[in-house]
Parts: sequence; structure tokens; C-alpha cells
Amino acid sequence: MTIAFRYTKGSVCMNCRIFTASILLSTTLLFSADMVTYAGGGGRERVNCGLVLSDGTVLVGGQAQDLDWLPAGVTKTQISADTINSASAGNIGFILHLSADLATILRAVHFPAGTVRDVRRIRTASIPGQPTGDLYISGSRDNATSHNGYYIAKLDANFVTAPPTALAWSYDVNCRDAGDPDHKVIQPWDVGGDGSVVFATSQAYGYDWASIEKLDGNGNRVAVQGGHGEDPMAIAMKGYKQDLRSVTRAGYDSVIADGNGGLKKGLWPNDYYHAGPSGETDNGPGLHRLSPRRQAYPAHRRDRRRPA
Repeated sequence: MTIAFRYTKGSVCMNCRIFTASILLSTTLLFSADMVTYAGGGGRERVNCGLVLSDGTVLVGGQAQDLDWLPAGVTKTQISADTINSASAGNIGFILHLSADLATILRAVHFPAGTVRDVRRIRTASIPGQPTGDLYISGSRDNATSHNGYYIAKLDANFVTAPPTALAWSYDVNCRDAGDPDHKVIQPWDVGGDGSVVFATSQAYGYDWASIEKLDGNGNRVAVQGGHGEDPMAIAMKGYKQDLRSVTRAGYDSVIADGNGGLKKGLWPNDYYHAGPSGETDNGPGLHRLSPRRQAYPAHRRDRRRPA
């Protein structure tokens, strides 16, 4: 497959669109004319994402069966997959560093063949208009069901000050289901100015749990504001008992402002649907999620009045 990198004059967004024989990458940069650069060979090459660096050069992340299509003389740097638990036969995850005019491939950084399938997201901790800071990437992990999901990693350099030669750290995100579940495909995460990463994990849709979690600047899982229940290091979005519910009677009986000028009982949103704090009277999920086992409103809540 041939990959086409194109700057579209006056474009207002950056996206990647897959066509029969090419992939279009448009950016917010303005040029006097549209420019197209082609790369790729006879295999299955694919571009998933792009990032414009502060020096004007461009990064694109993707996957390929091999890198034989790279022009002679292009520096290829293989970086270790580190602790990423992944095995994807016949695939290579890569990052191409392109010149500002897209005419030249300056460098290719890639994982060993058969390990990481792709590079799907590239992000930086710096804000637009400022020098490029640390770079973070993510991609698919292909393995047994218990290890399926995506990885998040920080590169040890940002291409502007120096080319990367390794991962500074990596973290495996578990998405529960086999194949390509939604969280694995979408890879919902972002990085803050302090280098901390917030990400979503587990099952996006279905009866199993899902949560939002956080990594510090060193890739270590840390407590999150709003963390609750059995795991203060996660904000549970759906799942089993103790998700978005008070764990103590005092919390459950608390009367607090509801944010709309009134009052509500219970410190947590899903206290409303239960007869007591989590673990006391309920062993299953409440109405805070959609599932085949959707429950009816419990009788003790049907006629509840707002506290005076």
C-alpha cells in the first residue's frame, strides 16, 4: 500500500483517512500550495496519527509488515518494547520523522518485528505554540485475553532536541475482552503539562467494569481525585458494588448540596439507588450503567422526597 502525506492548504483539523490505495494526513499548517509525499511498499502500511513538532517537522505513527520501503540512507532506530506485553506476528509499529515540507523521511523509529502492532497515538505534554516537550505514544497490544488492550509509553527524547533511542517507561492497559474492543481501538488517554497521564481501562460496553485511572510522570499508577470504594486509584464508571457509592453509613446518610440549589442524601450519585452503603444490602450493580440485567427502581426509593 502507498501512504500519501499531504498538507492541505487552509486545513483546520488533523486527521487520518484510509483510502483504497493511500492515507491522507492533513494539518493546520498553511502552505502556499498543497503538497503530497508518498511512502510505502507492496505490503500493508498504515498511518494512524500525526503530530507537528515545534521546529515544523512532522511525526506520523503507524504500522507495517516490514520497513524495506524506506529510502536508502534513512536512519532506522529500533527501540525495545520494554515491558509491553504484546506479540503481533508480521507487524511493526513505527514512527516516521518527516521534514517540514513532507518531502523527506528524516528518520524511522520502530519496535522489533512481531512485538507491538502499531503506534496509534502521539501526544506531547507541551501546549500549542511552545517548544515541544516530552512525547508520549500508545498502541495496540495483541496477546492472550488476560493481557489484551493497549500500551501507553513515554519516549526518552522528543526528536527536536534528540532522536529517541528507548522508552523512558511503558504501562500496559487491560481491556478485558479478546480481539479489538472499543478501549483498545479508541485508546482514550491524554497527558497533562506535569507529565501525568489519565486513561480509561477495561470494558467500554457490557456488564464488566470500566474505570478512569492515572499515571504519574514516571509511569506509576497513583490515586486519583474522586477515587472511591475498594480502589482509591480509580474512578469507577460502571461495575460491581462500591462503584460511585458510599462505603460507610455516615457517607450514605449525609445530606449535602446537590449543585442545583437543593439538597441530596448520600455523598455519591449511586447512593440513590441502594438501601444502604455498598456491601451492606446489595451485591450487584445499580442503574448507573446499561446492561442486560438492568434493575428496576427499588421500592424504598420510589417515593423518596428531598430532605428539608
